[in-house]
Amino acid sequence: MTAGATSSARRFSSIGCLLLYLGGMVIIYIGERLFPEPITARLILDGSGMALIALALAARLRNRAVAEGDHSSVEGLLALCYLGGLAALGLYGAQIEELRAPLSRMLDPGGLPKYRVILQVLWPIVWLGSILPALFVEVSYASMARGEMVEQRRIKNSAGSGLAIALTCSILFVVNYIGAEHNIKRDLSFLRTTAPGASTRHMVAHLQEPFEVLLFYPVVNEVKEDLLAYFEELRDVSGQFRLRVVDQPMEPNLAREHKVSNNGILLCTHGEKSEKLHVGMKLDAAKSKLSKLDVEFQKMFRKLVMEERIAYFTTGHEERGSVPGPAAGERGTINLLKTLLRSQNFKIKTLGLTQGLAGEIPADATVVFVIDPRKDFQEAELETLRRYLRAGGRMFAALEPESTSNFSELLREFGLRYSSTMMANEKQYMRRRYNRSDRYNLYTNRFSSHTSVTTLSRSSSSLAVIMPGTGFLEEVGGGEGAKVSVTVRSMPMTWADGNKNMEADEGEEMKIYDLAAVVSATAKPDPVPEGDGEGEGQETPEDAPEKAPEKSPNKSEDEQPGPEMRLFVLSDADALSDEVIRNLGNYYLCSDSVKWLLGEDAYVGEVASSEDVPIVHTGKEDMVWFYSTIFAVPLIIMGFGIVYNRRRRRVRGPGGAR
Repeated sequence: MTAGATSSARRFSSIGCLLLYLGGMVIIYIGERLFPEPITARLILDGSGMALIALALAARLRNRAVAEGDHSSVEGLLALCYLGGLAALGLYGAQIEELRAPLSRMLDPGGLPKYRVILQVLWPIVWLGSILPALFVEVSYASMARGEMVEQRRIKNSAGSGLAIALTCSILFVVNYIGAEHNIKRDLSFLRTTAPGASTRHMVAHLQEPFEVLLFYPVVNEVKEDLLAYFEELRDVSGQFRLRVVDQPMEPNLAREHKVSNNGILLCTHGEKSEKLHVGMKLDAAKSKLSKLDVEFQKMFRKLVMEERIAYFTTGHEERGSVPGPAAGERGTINLLKTLLRSQNFKIKTLGLTQGLAGEIPADATVVFVIDPRKDFQEAELETLRRYLRAGGRMFAALEPESTSNFSELLREFGLRYSSTMMANEKQYMRRRYNRSDRYNLYTNRFSSHTSVTTLSRSSSSLAVIMPGTGFLEEVGGGEGAKVSVTVRSMPMTWADGNKNMEADEGEEMKIYDLAAVVSATAKPDPVPEGDGEGEGQETPEDAPEKAPEKSPNKSEDEQPGPEMRLFVLSDADALSDEVIRNLGNYYLCSDSVKWLLGEDAYVGEVASSEDVPIVHTGKEDMVWFYSTIFAVPLIIMGFGIVYNRRRRRVRGPGGAR
């Protein structure tokens, strides 16, 4: 502690000088970040901020001039910190385009990018190394500024602490910058942003025209870093994929063009079309969007790149619908199935008598869905569906054991027979009511190598399809040249419970049954009978263009197959209900089968998601968990206690002596 007399001349308030200095910095920040345009407003704010900083520095220099002893040295140290802040602003200004232009004539143009990078890294380090020591010294000096004694050691320690923190932060900045430039990332957090799934990579790889992603975020933002990690992987997949980070206040014209009013927006553009998604600026608020980013991006991609398709759902035969009604009984709705289709750029329409079901399928139909019909189709309706398939149509059919509809007769003509006998398994089933009826709630991870179940077959160790109350399929002859491929089979030891007593009786063979199949065949269009009144107003085969399947993106023009009918048949419509399709196995079964129907074989693959998935236990797993928690865990704890007590007795010896 050193003594030093103060001058009788009046000094400016130290806190006042600091407030002027910080106020000037804030005004410059507002000018650069919030009002980049018009340039007049930016210059006025920058000039006002510089004036306040200059006034604060002048006041600090005057204090040093009139102060004596240790007070003078402290004022000089603070003035030096203020000068460091001005130097940082000079380095920042040197990278602005208007100020950097003269240097381009003196320096090698090829070296300008490196020069700008150096300034971008250097100016925040200098600024932080100036402002933090000044703040720490001000806090210490405030308690002794009016006194005659100044604790020099305390002042130096405060300045050293501020400088140490500034340098530590600077090292972190530099390490983070180097990691970002070399794509070095280590995510140790609980939440992990999804990486692009196989399906997304395939879609991007087959881009034929430029596709651009704009991230409206400031330079430093944690949500932006997660988004960059996802989209930089896609940028490496295709040369047509473009990625830009845009700070909305700094690019007002671009933001106005795309109607973006603030940061935190993900914008995708393709040609003249654009789609945007509000992700958010704060990580906590953006977690839900980041966890399903792959799903959301696929929705946007399909809307921009692919033409809208039409999915027709047959109606008029008590089919499964979106709203449970008297005809539906206890059957679950299929709202999530339709949501899945909309995410794949489908428009949902109904197909009944008034839409041409008894005459001709509408020409804009991409695929027809027949989900759990309970009443018979008219013969004219079956004939319409038959002609549609033979002409190269695409159909997704799901039946139920309780159904008495004659739709299954149509399947026989294409080599499949549907049996409405309930399937049961006494070991491998899902718990629901915790009684013997649960034996009907089958699950399976037995998948073939067919394209429509590629994702499931690759992940059969972790994914299973749940089929609560299912019949089974059988291949039959006379399929008119149709090729039948079974895609999903039951687990072993499954039986057809004909008498519904939930027991494997004599004559009920335990084996593996077929639960889902696909049918394909070369199209053979049938002529529409002349004079069919039901088809009035529809196109006749002579007028209507031949319906060809969509081209598979992984084949060349010469390798494209001719018109082909495709049919997917599922033996349990409950597997598509809202309650069950949430299971990933059921989701992929439906999603990939639809892609196969459309000829989008290259797009079949996993969609990445880090959303929480409900935990579902099988009957065997429930039994293990029950006995382990009731008996195993208490026995283990008791065993440890017994061993511990015996060891203590040995150590103490007889009578408790050690």
